[in-house]
Amino acid sequence: MIVVLVATLFALGCSGEGDDYVGDVQQGLDATHTRVIRECSQAMSGSWWTYNETNWPDGPTPTYATYAYTSADAGAWNLLLANTGGYGYSGFYTSCMRYRSEGYLPWPYTACQLSLSTGYGSYEMPNYTCQGNCSSGYKRGGQCKPFMNLVAYRSGTYQNPGYQWRSFPTDKCIRYTTATCNTGNPVTRPDNDADMPKATYANIVEGDYLRRPDGHAVIVVRKISSSQVIVLDSNWSGGDGSERVSSHSMAFSSGDSNSNLGAYRVLKCAYTGVC
Repeated sequence: MIVVLVATLFALGCSGEGDDYVGDVQQGLDATHTRVIRECSQAMSGSWWTYNETNWPDGPTPTYATYAYTSADAGAWNLLLANTGGYGYSGFYTSCMRYRSEGYLPWPYTACQLSLSTGYGSYEMPNYTCQGNCSSGYKRGGQCKPFMNLVAYRSGTYQNPGYQWRSFPTDKCIRYTTATCNTGNPVTRPDNDADMPKATYANIVEGDYLRRPDGHAVIVVRKISSSQVIVLDSNWSGGDGSERVSSHSMAFSSGDSNSNLGAYRVLKCAYTGVC
């Protein structure tokens, strides 16, 4: 499928099916969130039906993707590269390496864990996805925000008309109200903002896209407790710059850091069409 994103620092969503919990009340996911959870299952395993919001692995160690998702749809990947440019480089924000011959781009992903001697960059498909060895290698998805955007696009739930790319808001426009984010006097979004509220265990559902401004990006795939929320992303497991697609546990804790889900904003607007 071909999808269009307009992103600089963004990520995509996925799809799912099953039941969701709000407090002690069990309720079914709507069709759009279900579609995203299914796409997340596709990104991990190559099948829409492997995982739903009730059965994502919840062990202490990450579950790594076994499917070469990023090289399975060249059209969508090329749209992502075309819409994540910066500093004169197309695809600048997609991965910490574009071409092996080019080396690491100097900013912002200097912590790149792809090898200069044997690694491949985001423009070197299909070798990039598994670093040349798909049968045993980790499956790469790029940096977290573009990957989230890619999943959202490929789910079919976050596109512009005619399968055109649609980009998630910038970090600045997530941190500040949309009307002021590009002005000289930006206004911080209230915690209970309708379009992008601060994440709480009560207000997230499976299939939601979470972004910490100037930080990480994840897709919620299973809710277990406030100390155990299973998420999907592409550069948490293995460290920043590894670009490994995996699901793993995160928690609502304390502080303003990538490890505290309470520091993230929920992009509710991705489902209402506001962003």
